[in-house]
Amino acid sequence: MKQKTVKYLVVGPLAYRMASDYRLEVSEEYAHFFRDTPPALEDGVKVVVECDLLVADGDVRIDGQLAYRDPVRSVFVNAQGRETRVFDLEGKAYAVCCEATVSDQQDKPHDEGKNEVQVSLQLILAKYCLSEGNIIVNTYILEAMMMEKMMLLCKGLILHSSFIVHQGKSILFTAPSGTGKSTQAALWERYAEADIINGDRSVVWYDEASQRFMSSGLPFCGSSGINKVRTVPLGAVVFIEQSPSNSAVAQPESVAARKLFGEMSINKWNPRFVECSLDLINMLVESVPMVHLLCNMEEDAVATLREYMAHKDINDNNDFNDFNGINDFNDINGINDINGINGSKSSNSHG
Repeated sequence: MKQKTVKYLVVGPLAYRMASDYRLEVSEEYAHFFRDTPPALEDGVKVVVECDLLVADGDVRIDGQLAYRDPVRSVFVNAQGRETRVFDLEGKAYAVCCEATVSDQQDKPHDEGKNEVQVSLQLILAKYCLSEGNIIVNTYILEAMMMEKMMLLCKGLILHSSFIVHQGKSILFTAPSGTGKSTQAALWERYAEADIINGDRSVVWYDEASQRFMSSGLPFCGSSGINKVRTVPLGAVVFIEQSPSNSAVAQPESVAARKLFGEMSINKWNPRFVECSLDLINMLVESVPMVHLLCNMEEDAVATLREYMAHKDINDNNDFNDFNGINDFNDINGINDINGINGSKSSNSHG
């Protein structure tokens, strides 16, 4: 029997064990997120996704009813609430991702590759995805792996943001595309010796061990080309707005929650996903400083935010001890509770 090729993708609290009968070749721009051995317990991985990569000989049977469609993806949901996603490239289906099983491991001893929750996916690829008989793990394959849904099992969400680290904590600049997130990150790198971790995305997740929100880098980085592997405590979320002059004020929690929801990767066709995401966002805005920064593209924008953060003593924030209001994220079938969803026409913000 042919031995499977196995690669591990680790993104903050989430890991994928990717296995295939074909050789897996990881694109160079993502290679630093992959390893050949299972994550160790000290890596802090909370969820392990068992992902089998197959290659279809013909058409793939789709289980369930259509719940959502956009130009690149169609989502079907079956009677058990499990999803099948079909991904298109230039009018042809290139991947089908199917949820399989879930097993709760939290009451069992920790073992190699065994963490609190295990999830199984099947990623079925079209034959034209092969390159000289190998599977190239690239952007298209990573986008097909339901990462935003799997991350929610870790009490995490993916935020459209530029992610920097300054003095051991993260600052996440978020705003609609074209506002200047990458510009502010570059200014902090130049004038405050900050480290840019990702120019376009970040994972924001709640760590029960430290009882605080954390931020992690992930492979996707838009056109920035910056996608480093790093996890640090979350220091502040900064909502930027272009202005001739610079000023920083506290962003009201209600406004911050609304803006975060708009910039998060939310499966809006799934009411349970939305409910859990809103709970997590509400906890986030209550425990982490939310800042509204009116800014230009000059050094003074950095000085203005630094002065505000020093005055507010942001480094002493992000400590939230009561997480009882959060829904049970470990029940993926609950997340897939789609009663009445098939009539929904909502889109999602992923991508």
